[in-house]
Amino acid sequence: MYSTIAVGSDGSDTAAIAVRAAIDIASRYGAKLLILGAHESAAGASVMAASAGVAIPADPDWEQSLDREVAGDLQPLIDEAAAAGVQAELVVGSGPPAEVLCEVAESRNVDLLVVGSKGMKRKVLGSVPNTVTHKAPCSVLLVKTA
Repeated sequence: MYSTIAVGSDGSDTAAIAVRAAIDIASRYGAKLLILGAHESAAGASVMAASAGVAIPADPDWEQSLDREVAGDLQPLIDEAAAAGVQAELVVGSGPPAEVLCEVAESRNVDLLVVGSKGMKRKVLGSVPNTVTHKAPCSVLLVKTA
């Protein structure tokens, strides 16, 4: 039923609950698991900084540096999946997290996209899971994380 499963993570404890659910499902179905991370793009950060009256110096390596930072933060999740016998791959994108999740789900032919119901400090359904449930090109599993 599922050959490729993706799960979004920001590295938080609540996101780890969704990742564990995705690992469990991938293990049961023998599916490949994509662990997705996202960070603000250089263009997006420049626009936000400019609107706040702050100048950000141009740094062509900035996004690659963020890619490496996010990948480093999420690497333990790849290790956790491997320990459970699940083939996992880390995918890091730049842009709004919900858009990154949906774009990767479409480009990688994901069958199931797993997201947590709440972010690190959210009290109600966050904007990422809300957007993903409406825009994802595949089935979405919303994991209650708090």
